[in-house]
Amino acid sequence: MSYEDLCYETLVLAGVLMKEALMAYVAGKWPEMRRPQGESPWPTFRNARPEILEVVDQKLADQTYAHYVD
Repeated sequence: MSYEDLCYETLVLAGVLMKEALMAYVAGKWPEMRRPQGESPWPTFRNARPEILEVVDQKLADQTYAHYVD
């Protein structure tokens, strides 16, 4: 699996979770589902720098990416 594949799967999962969140909001269950997102109320997500992507790609190729190693 490439970094791009992981990003795609993350986006698909994000869509599913967004749908669940919106359905909970409409049903009035949002307060019981809501959780803090770290220290900032508005976390910022950015694309990784090219040198970070190179390291990730190499770890995936070597099968040494910690979350995907047996």
